[in-house]
Amino acid sequence: AARDALREHLSASGVGSEIHYPVPDHRQAAWQPLEHPVSLPLTDEACQQGLTLPCFPGLATADVERVIQAVRDFHKA
Repeated sequence: AARDALREHLSASGVGSEIHYPVPDHRQAAWQPLEHPVSLPLTDEACQQGLTLPCFPGLATADVERVIQAVRDFHKA
């Protein structure tokens, strides 16, 4: 729920974000035929909470600061 609220806030602030791993690797279709299913609760939790923010070498300093400020503003509210 907090991730979704943060995504909405970032979007309203003009900052893009993505859910990088919406389905954990061990829950992908290729793993389903396994005889012994894998249990990775921390991976499941991380995939439910993780959020990818804009972050790449060509990101302008002003844009980096805008992303940081938008995240800070969310946590102040």
